Amino acid sequence: MKNRIFNLYVNFICEECGITREELFSSTREIRLSIPRYILYYVCAKRPIKIVEIRSLMKSNGFSVTRQNIDYGIEKVNKSTDKDVWALIETCIEKFNDQ
Repeated sequence: MKNRIFNLYVNFICEECGITREELFSSTREIRLSIPRYILYYVCAKRPIKIVEIRSLMKSNGFSVTRQNIDYGIEKVNKSTDKDVWALIETCIEKFNDQ
């Protein structure tokens, strides 16, 4: 049900972060890829998309993730003081708020 908005978020985050969908959904733990994943979890949760739905949407894109990992990513974003991260989040949420 939330597939369309999830894909809008994915495409926006990938474009803004200069990464591909394949990189976003890869199992690498590189910081340049994990932070965009955390941002994706965060904006989805703010939508609100339930954690179980986020897990399912991630899995449908080839990335298996646990609830704990999603919670961890959301918490990392919550603790972030990086203004660029927050600017990207605000832009993403505002851009797709009415979708």
